[in-house]
Formats: sequence, structure tokens, C-alpha cells
Amino acid sequence: MDSLGEGDAGASVLSGAGATQAGVRAVADWRYRLAVWAAIAATALAAHGWTIFSGFTLDDHLQDQYLSRAHWSAADFLEATTIDPKSFVELWWQNKPVHLQFVRPFAVLLMKVSHDLSGGSPVAQHVVSVGLHILGALLVHSLCLLLTRNRFWSVVGALLFVVYAHSVFAVGWLAAQNAVLQTVLMLASLLCYIRASRLNVGPQPAVGFAGGGVATAPRMRAGMFAVAVLLWVAALLSRENAIMLPAIFVAFDVAFGGWNHARARLGAYALVGAVAACFLVCRLGLYYYPLPDVYVQRPDGAGYAAWALAKLMHYLCAAIWLSPMLVGPSGRRHPFVEVPGDCLLMAGILVVLGISYYLACRRIRGWWIWPLWLLLAVLPMVPVMATPHTGYLCGVAFAVGTVLCAGAGEGLAGRRVHRAAKIVAVWFLAVTCGYIPVYINLWRSVIAADKVPLQALARLEPPRGATDLFFINLPFPDIYVKTCLDEAWKDQVGDVRCHVLTFAPSILGMEQPYVLEQIDDRRFSISIVDKPYFSGFLGRLLIDGMRNGGPLKVNDEVRGDLFDVRVLDADERGVHQLLFAFHEPLESRSYRFYASSQECGLVPLRFQRSSPAETAQLAPPVVPVAARAIEAAAEKLRAGDRQAAEVLLSAAAGGDSATRMQAWDSFRETAAPVVAAAGSPVSLDLAITDPSMGQLERVAAWWRDYVDDALIEQVWRGRSEQRNLMRERDRVLRFRRHAASIIRTDLYFTGPPYPGPGQ
Repeated sequence: MDSLGEGDAGASVLSGAGATQAGVRAVADWRYRLAVWAAIAATALAAHGWTIFSGFTLDDHLQDQYLSRAHWSAADFLEATTIDPKSFVELWWQNKPVHLQFVRPFAVLLMKVSHDLSGGSPVAQHVVSVGLHILGALLVHSLCLLLTRNRFWSVVGALLFVVYAHSVFAVGWLAAQNAVLQTVLMLASLLCYIRASRLNVGPQPAVGFAGGGVATAPRMRAGMFAVAVLLWVAALLSRENAIMLPAIFVAFDVAFGGWNHARARLGAYALVGAVAACFLVCRLGLYYYPLPDVYVQRPDGAGYAAWALAKLMHYLCAAIWLSPMLVGPSGRRHPFVEVPGDCLLMAGILVVLGISYYLACRRIRGWWIWPLWLLLAVLPMVPVMATPHTGYLCGVAFAVGTVLCAGAGEGLAGRRVHRAAKIVAVWFLAVTCGYIPVYINLWRSVIAADKVPLQALARLEPPRGATDLFFINLPFPDIYVKTCLDEAWKDQVGDVRCHVLTFAPSILGMEQPYVLEQIDDRRFSISIVDKPYFSGFLGRLLIDGMRNGGPLKVNDEVRGDLFDVRVLDADERGVHQLLFAFHEPLESRSYRFYASSQECGLVPLRFQRSSPAETAQLAPPVVPVAARAIEAAAEKLRAGDRQAAEVLLSAAAGGDSATRMQAWDSFRETAAPVVAAAGSPVSLDLAITDPSMGQLERVAAWWRDYVDDALIEQVWRGRSEQRNLMRERDRVLRFRRHAASIIRTDLYFTGPPYPGPGQ
């Protein structure tokens, strides 16, 4: 008995020691997890935290308005992601209905909750997006840990997902929050399915296509499978291409369980297949409206297959090579003919990286799942215009595939291959971190392009009494100008209508001068010299997507309720000059006109009640003007005193040569941006260093008729207050210039101009 007692005591001591060791391991595991979570969160905040204070951009304005008005009903959640331009902007050339209808009620539900709890705060909604991205990175870490059983490389995989280039747009744009939510839900669903299917996921050798197998598959965990299906349905109701996930379920069963395992799951596959079929029936049968042309490329002949192949290559290349996932070579009608070099470049990148991945990972079970993930993520989107946030879902395959051999290849891949895989994974992490500032600057350019005109407009007095606002050279991102004015002016104006007379030819704003010339009290013309209106890819979106009858041609006339338009000059590239004839005088109390330019985000325009004066007689000053008086007049002019221009122009018309040149140069310094902002036809006269009397008088006449203190103040105050914002907007142009000095390709926006409508 004593010896038995001693043995029991010894066993107790041993069991106590084992429990202590287990407890120590548990504490260490929790410390590790907390450290990993903290590192991932800190990296995510460093890369994306700035977006928290970026406000609303593009579709966000419209979405916020919908959320403010929506009730807690399924119908409202279904309609909140529907876009009908006719409801917020009038486009005189549009004679084809445009209706972008999406079904994303679960994503809208999340946004509605955060919107109502925060009182509509964009900061709170951006916090949700960043938080979702962090959660997605933690789930990628868990997935990598399952597949590699390597802590270090699992962290690298999570960090690759955090700094994945295309995440900048999806995380930073509230309208793309559905892409982030969808990916998080899909990852959670996949991890639940792995547990539900009792798969032994880990670094195992590949045996044939099926990766080996077992004679009898273990029983499915019904409760965990139900959770996986619910999470997938939520993902499906957040963004449509989550429909790919059941194929990934099957892929995991085949790769890590074998064909027998997969056959035992046929009942589960039938269930998720039925759910997917019901979703497709509802989506395409009950909630489907054809998307506009160009936004969606439909089969139009034998060349469509080649175009679709180029589009697929662009998607895949952008996903793994991290070039911007925006338009690209697929913005052309016949990419293989127009830019064969780009197509060869994309094919070369895909072949080299694909072969390298295969050689590194072919001996690791399930290696083929991640190329399949990439393909399925983009395949449904092939007909749809490439947009940056589309690539967010690809980040999962990019992160996992990059670290797969580095983390799980030891003993499964050759030593040299394994060593090379580690170097490549670290290199990709470093390169991706280097890409992040570039993509942040690109997105900030889009944000700035959206904000520049709207901030300038909000700074003006609300147009009380106006019923119609007309915009000239509006940057396309500001198509939601009516919604933005409702935010800025609230109840200070009535229910005004917003009309776009011309969009800027370049998508982010004016990059060239324009000329606006009043003909009489009801007519004016707008002309542009270099890149014409309705040209390039934007022109195809505006014409092919919104207009029946093809591109606008010389002498085409469009009649409307408020004004008629005639095309005065056009060619195969686009429209160079338009004539607008209004049914009421331009100076009607009901009308307000605004123009955007290189010089200023937006300025109000004024017109003459009768035909503009031909000239203004300039009398040379009786007493010579002193240099100090010229400087004082120039200072007053910059401060917004339009009358000071008369002193300078009179001095430029008489006196000695030095005085005339000083007065003219002082006038030009202040007047040049005002003239450019208003599109004045005297801009050529202003460019002359030694003008004649006739040129001076034309400038003086235009200044007297069209310039007031408010215009000068708006231009110069805008240039001062928006200098940094306009510099951010122009970062895309600087990026293109630098990229063009290295390589000319559509992958980096440096290729030849896109064909316009009819080309």
C-alpha cells in the first residue's frame, strides 16, 4: 500500500508537471497570438489608417444619401446600391437609359448600422473598412498557418495581404467596402468548412491530382457546415463573385481528402449548388437590368474572344504583377492588334511567374488551389470594366501562394528551390511595401480630383432662386455634383437641377485650355484644341454607354427643354466645338453657370444681357503712372478689386516703353489665371508680350463685360487654398510621366491614346 501510495504520489507530481508545461505553452501561444495580431493591426494602420479621415469619394456621396433616407427594409437594402444617373444629373446627349443595379443587401446592412450608429460619420464607416481589412489579414494568417504550420511565414503571408496593392482602393473607398466584407466572410466560411469536412490540412506531399485519399471519409460536422454555408451566403449577398467559393470547398476536399472524401460530400455540394442556383435565378431574373455598354463588353463578333482573353490576362497580370487594375489593354477594341506588345508582355509575365510557381510548389498538396482561386475571382468579371477594388479578392491567393513553398516546402521541394522561394517571398513583401506609397498617391489623386471642384463650389454663396445649374468641363468623378451640393448647401437652396454641358476630356480634370465665347444674350460656344470632348475611353463610356446613334458629328443637333446644342466641329477623335442656344437669356435668375479649368476647381461665370461689346476705348493716362502706382494697382487686383485693372491697362496703352511693359506684365500675372479659368477668347492676346492697341482694347472689353470681384477672388483664393489638393490631384500625371520614361504600356497608363466612340 505504501509503495502504491508512493506511485500515486509520483504520478500526481508528473501529471502536475505536465499540466504546468501545457499551461506555459498555452500562455506562450496567447502571447504569440497577441503579438501577431498587434503586428498585423499596426501594419494595417500604417498602410491604410490615413483613409479613416479621407471622407466621401465618388459613389460614396450617393450611397450616403441613400443610407440617410433608407428604412430598415429588404427593399431599401436592395435598392441602395442601384445607380440611375438621371436621378441626379442631366446629360444633354443621353438618350439611352442607364441603370446600374447591384444586389448587395448584407453589405448595405452593415453600412446602414455603422451609418446610423455614427450619425452618418464617414470616419466611423472608414474605421469599419480598416477593421474588416485587419480581420481579413488575421484570417489569412490562420489559413497560412494551417497550410504551412510555420509561424514566421504565416505572418509574412498576412502582411502580404495587408499591403497588397489593390487593397488600397478597396479599403479606402467606402463604396467598395462590400469587396472587403465579402473577402472576410469567404475566408471565415472556408476555415469553417475545413473544420466541418474534417480535413487534415497541412504541409503534405502531393500525390497525383487528388493529393492522395482515404478509404472512408469522416462524417461531416453538421453544425460547423451550417455556419460555413451561412457565412458564404452573407458573402454572396455582399458581392456577387463570392459564388466561386463552393468550387474552393470541392478543391480542398479533393486536394486534402481525395476523391473518396469528395464523393462523400456530394450531399453538401448539392446543397450549396442549390443555394447558388437560387441566387443566380433571383439575381438574373428578378434583379437584373442590363449594364451600359463599355462598362460591360458584350459579345459583338469574332473579335470578342480575343478581347476577352486580353482582359483575362490583364486581370491576372495585375493581380500578381501589381500593375494598376484599371482599364488596361482591355480598354481597346482589338488589343492584340492595337497593342500587341502589351499582350506579349502580359503573357510573358504570366508564363514566367506561373512556371516558377509550379516548379516551386508542385510537390505540395493543394498547390493548384491558389491559381484556381485567382482565376475564379476574376473570371466572372471579365466582361466588366476593370476597376481597382476588383483585385481585392485576389489578394488572398497572392498572399497564400507567395508563402506556400517558403513555409511548407521544407522536405517537399528541393533545397535550392526552397531557399529561392524564401528569397522570392521576402522580395515580394518588400516590393509590395514599396508599391503601397505609389498606390496611395494614385488613390489620393482620385480623392483630390473629386474634392477640388466641390470644395470650390461649396465656398460660393448658394444660388438662391436658381432652378438649374450648368457645369462646364466638370471632372467625371464629380458626376454626383447634385448630391454633393445637397451635403454642402443643405436647405439653403431649393430642388435645383444639375446639368453637365461638358465633362473634362481627361478623367481627373482639365489638362488643357478651353475657350468659351458668348455670341449673344442666349448663345455661347465652347471649344477645345488638343484632346477633344467625348474622346478616348471616357468618350466611349459617355457616348456608347448613354447614346443611341453613335458618335456626335458636325452639324448634329440635340434639342432639349432648356437649351439646344449643335456640333460645330468634330472629327474621328471627338468633338472640338459646341454651340449652346438657351431658350431663356443666359443672365436669367433661374440659371447659374460654373466652369472648371486647369487654374481653378470651379468658378461662376457671368454673361452680358445683350451682345458683348466689341472694344473698350483705352485712353492713355494724362499723367505718367509711376512704378510704385503700378505695383499698388497690381496688389489691389490680386486682392479682388477688378477696377484696378483699368489703371494697369491704361498704363499699358501709353507712356514710355518701360512703364508700358511693367503695367502689362503686372496685369498679365494676375489676369492670366482668371482668363484661363473663364475660358476667355482673349487668352491669345494675353499671351503676347508686347500687345498692340487693338489687342489691349479687346482684353479691356472682355474684362469689363465678364469679370467681377467675385470671379477674381474665387480664382486667387482657390489657387491659394487648394494648392495642396491640386498638387495631389496631379500626382497621377507625374506618375505617368515617370512611368513613360521607363516603359510605354497600357499596364501603367503610358500607352497610346485609347480609341474613342466610332473609332
